[in-house]
Amino acid sequence: MRRALLVAFHFAPENTSGTHRSLHFARGLADVGMDVTVLTRSLDSLGEVDPALSEVFPWPERIVRVAAEETLLGRVGPAVRRLGGSRPGRKAGTAGSRARAGARERSGPSSPRGGAVTPAARPAGLRGFVDRVERLPDVHKGWRRPALRAGHELFRWTRFDVVIASGPPWTALRVGAGLARAHGIPFVADFRDPWTRRSGRTWPGGGPVLDRIAEAMEARVVGASALVLSNSPGVTEALREGHPRLREEDARTILNGSAARRRDEDRSFPARGATVVRHFGSLYAGRRIAPLLRAARTCGEADGSTWRVEQFGSRPVAGDLEAVPNAERQLLSVHDTLPFLEAVERMHDPAVLLVIQPPLVARQVPTKLYDYLCTGNPVLLLAAEDSAVWEIARRFDRCVRADPGDADGIARVLSALREAMRTGELRQVDAREDTAGLTKEAVRETFVRSVRRVIG
Repeated sequence: MRRALLVAFHFAPENTSGTHRSLHFARGLADVGMDVTVLTRSLDSLGEVDPALSEVFPWPERIVRVAAEETLLGRVGPAVRRLGGSRPGRKAGTAGSRARAGARERSGPSSPRGGAVTPAARPAGLRGFVDRVERLPDVHKGWRRPALRAGHELFRWTRFDVVIASGPPWTALRVGAGLARAHGIPFVADFRDPWTRRSGRTWPGGGPVLDRIAEAMEARVVGASALVLSNSPGVTEALREGHPRLREEDARTILNGSAARRRDEDRSFPARGATVVRHFGSLYAGRRIAPLLRAARTCGEADGSTWRVEQFGSRPVAGDLEAVPNAERQLLSVHDTLPFLEAVERMHDPAVLLVIQPPLVARQVPTKLYDYLCTGNPVLLLAAEDSAVWEIARRFDRCVRADPGDADGIARVLSALREAMRTGELRQVDAREDTAGLTKEAVRETFVRSVRRVIG
């Protein structure tokens, strides 16, 4: 029997977008008879959980959970910040700073943060530099040493044939590469997002010095890999260009896919009443909802239509809504994050489903896009024409696009959608045929073939 070690920091029952890909990879390997062990984070470190996700991989005895430990810089960081001066109203190491650190963690390890800061800057710059070093390669770096120790202990009792790791957080890829290299077995690295500019990152990093260190980390992971995967053709292309030693056949794209229920019938989209635009997920990394609210008001004033915008997840950042008139704010309602299956069912309700991908994250493809496509609903993408998400979505007639900050352009798209509803041309379509290649089963099969090729 073949044995695989999967390093997946995000795993069931954690209810986050990073969970699903690794979860279904693990299930795919188990379904073909492979003995799979998952190395992941501790239960007490999880935020939102969804017990139903554990049913996808229902073998808790195969899951090894490891708690992070405080890093050396984490211990000395507060003292360094005090040397650099404290910000008004903020004390290093207080509950408030810890809460802000938790907010950074919840916002996603791949969130773009800040610009270039060097050690030679003024005291405030020194403080910022220390903060960035603490987050190199991500805020979960304290998990690396305990995970490596746990992984080496697993190898004492089991001879694995392959190590697979998925990131972000990039700490997980470093753990996987380190274990595979130490024990002389093939390694598969899975990039769910771009890590550095060499893999297609489009947002500012931590400054020239830290960027070079991150690129060296990425190069070491790629160099240790027998196979490099990504969930976007653009990231795969960037990886090949950024790492010339990576052979073309050793880098491939496997889209995320979706386990959501497919719509199995066509029906006209409701033409009467308010038109609902729904966004599922967090609004971070420059994702702004204010231009959509402005466009919805403009559209309503022009043709008498009524629009509602519903956000399921975190509230928009305060700065996004500061200058928004009350008439536009009233169009927005915010709801708590839903368990995955419940969220998918709400996606099936007649609504225009929303993806927001600003230029900062133009090379990322959010997992929810594939869930949206299964519903047969129209999908509005606020993203650049050359973005990775539009590269995939443009294949589907029910997907429409506008630039994320262009309120007038968004209004024109909303008006066209409303007119298509009025004439009956806009429909909730049977999604079975055109998403056949995006089922979790299809993704699992492709992944299993790839891993089998690596281990022979």
